Amino acid sequence: MRRAVLLSVVFMLAIAIFWGCAGPQPGIVAKVGKYTITAEDLNNAVANARFKSYDEELSGRKKRVEKMAEDKLILLAAYDKGLDKDKELLKYLQRDKENLLLNTLYETQVKDKAKQATEEEIKSAYERKKVLLHAKHILVSSKALADSIYEMLKSGANFDDLARKYSMDKSNKDKGGDLGDFTTMQMVKEFEDAAYALSPGEFSKPFQTRYGWHIVFLVEKKPNPRVKSFEEEKDALARTLNNRKMTDLANKFVEDLVNSANITFNDTAANIVVNAYQNVPPQTPNQRNAKVEVQFTPEQRSMTLCTYSLGKFTVGQFDSMYQSMQPFRRPKFQSKDDVKKFLESSIRKPLLIQKAEELKLEDSDDYKKMFDKELQRKMIDAFRKDYLYKDVNPTDEQVKAYYDANQDSFMQDEQVHVMEIQVATKSDAEKLLAKIKKGGDFAKLAKENTLRTYAKEKGGDLGLFTERRYPELFKAAKTLKPGEVYPEPIQFQGKFSIIKLVEIKEPHIKEFESVQRIIKNKLRSKMRKEAYQKWLEQAKQKYGYKIYDAEIEKTIDKAKYGGGEAKPAAKK
Repeated sequence: MRRAVLLSVVFMLAIAIFWGCAGPQPGIVAKVGKYTITAEDLNNAVANARFKSYDEELSGRKKRVEKMAEDKLILLAAYDKGLDKDKELLKYLQRDKENLLLNTLYETQVKDKAKQATEEEIKSAYERKKVLLHAKHILVSSKALADSIYEMLKSGANFDDLARKYSMDKSNKDKGGDLGDFTTMQMVKEFEDAAYALSPGEFSKPFQTRYGWHIVFLVEKKPNPRVKSFEEEKDALARTLNNRKMTDLANKFVEDLVNSANITFNDTAANIVVNAYQNVPPQTPNQRNAKVEVQFTPEQRSMTLCTYSLGKFTVGQFDSMYQSMQPFRRPKFQSKDDVKKFLESSIRKPLLIQKAEELKLEDSDDYKKMFDKELQRKMIDAFRKDYLYKDVNPTDEQVKAYYDANQDSFMQDEQVHVMEIQVATKSDAEKLLAKIKKGGDFAKLAKENTLRTYAKEKGGDLGLFTERRYPELFKAAKTLKPGEVYPEPIQFQGKFSIIKLVEIKEPHIKEFESVQRIIKNKLRSKMRKEAYQKWLEQAKQKYGYKIYDAEIEKTIDKAKYGGGEAKPAAKK
C-alpha cells in the first residue's frame, strides 16, 4: 500500500516537473502540450507593436502569448481530428504552391541575407531625424526630360511653374511640387539622401528612384520638435533601417533577374497598344468588373509585344491581363515606355518562380517549414469553423425572446424627415429662399442647386435622421410643422442650408424585423464565446497549458521606460 502511494506521489511529481511547476526553462514563455513558445517567438510576434508604457507592453505581451498558446491548443485538437490529411486543405495548399515558393524565395534570398543595421547607422539616422526638411520636387519619367528641366532651372526658371507643367506627381504638382515637412525614413533612400545633402534655396541634379527621375528643391531645414531621446527612438529606427535593407535587397534581386531575362520589345506593337488604350476613361473602385472597350484586329492581337527568356507576350495576352485587373488598378498608357514598364512588372513573377525552381526550393527544409506553417494556419481556421462553431447559432425563438426581453435597448430616438438645399454662401441661400416663398418648386431647385451630392437626385431629400447626425438642421426642423420651410438660411458644416420639414417621427421601439439580424449576430457572438471558453478549459486539462509570466517580463527592455520595475507576476 505504501509502495503504491509512493509511486503515485512520484508520478504526480514527475507531471509537475514536466509542466514547469518547478520553474520554466529560460527563454520559454509558454508550454502547450508538445509545443513550446519561446521568447524569440514572442518578440517576433510583437515586433511591429507600439507601447506607451511598461505596464501596457507587459499586458500586450501577455495577451499575445495567451493567443499563441490557445492557437497551439486548437492545433493539437486539429491534428487529433486528422485535419493535416484533409483533402480540401491539401488541395488548397497545392493551388497556393507558387505563393509558398515565392515566400520561401524571399525568406532564403532576401530576409536571411539582409544585413542588420549597425549602431553607427542607427545613430546617423537619429541625427537626421532631429532635422525636419521642407522640400519640393519635380518627378518625370525620363532622364532626358529631367536634364532639360535642370538646365531651365540653372537658367533661372521658376521651380513651381516647372513642377506644375511637367511633374507626374499629381498629389502635389498643382502646389508647385510642395511636399511639406518630412524627416528621415519617410522617403525612399535616394530621395532622402539628395534632400539632406542640400542647403535651403538649392536644387539637386536629376536623380533616379523606382518612381522615375526627380529634381529636389530644399525650402527649409529646421529642428524636429517631435523627436525623442536616442534610447526611445533607436528600436524603431533599427526596425525601419532593417526593413529598408530588406526592401533594397529584394529590389536588387528582382532587378538582376529582369536584366538577365534578355527582354526585347517590339516598339511597333507597343505603339499600337498606346493608341488603343490612351483614351480609355478613368474608372472608379465601384466599377468592379467593368470591361474596357478596346478594339484590336486579329492580326494585332497575335503581334508579339516582347520576348524574354521564358517566352513572349502578345498584344492579345496583354489585353487579357489588363482586362482581368480591377478597373481602378489599371494603369494608363500614354507612351511605349508605360507599356514596357507594365510588361516588365508582369514577367517578374514567372522569373521568380523559375528561380525558385532552379534553386530546388520545393525540396528544401525552408519550403517544408513554410508549407507546414500555412497548413497549420488552415487547420486552425478549419477546426474553428467545422468543430468549435459548426452548430453554434441562435434559433429564431431565442432571437425573438431576446427582443421581447430587451425592448428598451431598441428604442429609436426622435427623428425628423427633411428636404434640404445646401449652398456655399448666405446670399445664394437667400435668393433661393425668396424663390421658394414665391411658390418655387423646392425639389426642382434642390436638384439644380444643392451641394449635397447624395441628395441631389432625390430633390434634396435627406430622409429620416436624428439630432446626432445633423444637429443644427434637426433643431431648426423641430420648430416647423410638416410642409413648412424654415424662414432663414441655416449655417451648417461651413455652408448654408434651406430646409423644408416633411414629418417628425416620435421616439418608438424599432420593429423586430429591422433589428432581427443585429440580435442574431450578437447572440451568435455570445454563444460562440461561451462555447470557446468551455472548450478551452477542457483542452487545457487534456493537453496541458502553462504560461510563464516571469519569462514574459524578461523579454521587455525596461530601459525604454526609465528602468521601471515589473509588478510581481501572478501565478497561473
